[in-house]
Amino acid sequence: MRHKAYYALVRDVIAANIASGALPQGVRLLTAAVAERLSISRSPVKRALDDLEAEGLISPLPGQGYVVGPPIPPGQSPSRENLHALDLDLTGMQVENELVVQPLWEELQEPLARAILHTIPFGAFQISESAVADEFSVSRTVAHEALVRLNADGLISKRRSSHWMAGPMSARMLDEAYELRRQLEPQALVACAAGLERDALLGMRAALDAAAKQIHRISPQRIDGFEVDLHVTCLARLRNQRLHRLLMGLQFDHIINRLFRNILQVVDDSALISEHRLVLEHLLIGNAEGTASALAFHLKEDHQRTRARLKVLSIFDDPPTPAWMTRIH
Repeated sequence: MRHKAYYALVRDVIAANIASGALPQGVRLLTAAVAERLSISRSPVKRALDDLEAEGLISPLPGQGYVVGPPIPPGQSPSRENLHALDLDLTGMQVENELVVQPLWEELQEPLARAILHTIPFGAFQISESAVADEFSVSRTVAHEALVRLNADGLISKRRSSHWMAGPMSARMLDEAYELRRQLEPQALVACAAGLERDALLGMRAALDAAAKQIHRISPQRIDGFEVDLHVTCLARLRNQRLHRLLMGLQFDHIINRLFRNILQVVDDSALISEHRLVLEHLLIGNAEGTASALAFHLKEDHQRTRARLKVLSIFDDPPTPAWMTRIH
């Protein structure tokens, strides 16, 4: 009996439907929609779509998932088909003589990482492996594997006492993340520039201009949106998937700034808006050197702002923490 990873099975099923024409070119694929159509979790679907994109069978749509086939020409929109209305062949989801292994730890990684990142700016915490297993209704083995992966990502550590530890999020941790981002992210954005739609960039710039006129009435959610536009949506077309995953994993500064804005409510983000706008201006005129320089400057300035905000957060009371995390200091 052969063993097959669950995401590989999902990849094969989607690829087969593309090859048969059941999933025609131009159809938009969202991770959540595909997961719902296949009645499975999102984690293996995301991995499968990443692999299909790397193979050229689908193309990324900034902020909108993927589209079957080559990139959509400028000015055109993807076909927003209801996947339940398409006659898809899903027999491949049940393969004879193969043991399909769904890595449950993948499903745990995202909620675990999100909870940890929202907590460690406030101090250090011990993580109970058994409590993680109880919380997510999985075995200790699955919980252990998920924590091992987070340890490999540098988000948590294991002490000599065999206890899993998270935090505190230190200035050094932040400094190292920004150092890597300053070295890698500007050139990564330049590499994505040719695939970015001009209308999308103009829309981002218009949103920044509107925000600049009401700087003291901008919600934390709108600022979050600007951060996603520049650091997530614009980088979605990066073809080097390993580099893309690394850069996305280094953006925990967004968590710090989100927590800071939600606690203080009134925050002057006019500098951030100006820095973002400068990057977009260079993207719009096709100035690669200017784009890289403007983004490097923004990351340098944002580093100092985030560092100061991390220090401020340390004096506030802890937010509600999951049952599997215990405050140490």
